[in-house]
Amino acid sequence: MQRTFGGRLWSLVQFASVIYAGQKAFGTLQRILQKKREEIESKRADSDKVDIASEDSFPASDPPAWGGSHAVGPVH
Repeated sequence: MQRTFGGRLWSLVQFASVIYAGQKAFGTLQRILQKKREEIESKRADSDKVDIASEDSFPASDPPAWGGSHAVGPVH
């Protein structure tokens, strides 16, 4: 069975519509994924800042122990 010119044209229009819709959906998906990647990188950068600040403040936040006595005076 042979299709008419109008039938073939209609099939081509439908095919083009499906391709166009797929490209739009793919573009939207790419934008969503890019936004998620940027959010993850931002959170990771914030976490790295906290880790670096913690490492930089280590001696001040964790003073060394000097033994079992205090500098108040001799124990009687």
